[in-house]
Amino acid sequence: MAINEITEEALKEMQELSQEESGVNTFFLSMVGENRLNDEDLLRGFEACVNLGCLANVHAESGEIVERNEKKMLENGVTGPEGFAMAHTVEAEEEAVMRASTLANQVNCPLLIKSVTSDSAAEIIRVKKARGNVLFGEVTPAALACDGNEYWNNCWSHAASFVTAPPLRKGVVDALVDASTTSNYSFPAYVFIISQFFVFSF
Repeated sequence: MAINEITEEALKEMQELSQEESGVNTFFLSMVGENRLNDEDLLRGFEACVNLGCLANVHAESGEIVERNEKKMLENGVTGPEGFAMAHTVEAEEEAVMRASTLANQVNCPLLIKSVTSDSAAEIIRVKKARGNVLFGEVTPAALACDGNEYWNNCWSHAASFVTAPPLRKGVVDALVDASTTSNYSFPAYVFIISQFFVFSF
């Protein structure tokens, strides 16, 4: 369930939806796009998840960095799929993964980072996990099988068909496969993560 803003009404809805009758046990908080939450609201959302016994998950990209880069791409006339990849930098993903995991840990909130596409973001998750954070990562099949070089294909339709958010990265497939298959990272399949967490919690 996506939470677009943290208001008293939204917090009340989270409480109602997490009851047995509705069965919602995870809430999605965005850090990028028109529905991005600031740090204060992320903390409030994480605290609500803790109080309700729910798992929080985030799309981890720095909205401020992405927005700035998008303006630069448009100013320079870069409007193809490669512009999307250049605007959604590795640094934007790294910063958001670090920030989200740090904020969640401050309130002891279990956190799932969705759609990790960079090896450096995966490494941040590994390090935080080793420190004791209750933190998981999700790597999509596209990130495990495709390469960011496709965004520079001469065929616009071909390049556009590879657009994901965050975008696919160049030359990181092996690192992401390693993160998905070794116990040091905790990047198992999405369904397994959810079931593992709630079997442990309840």
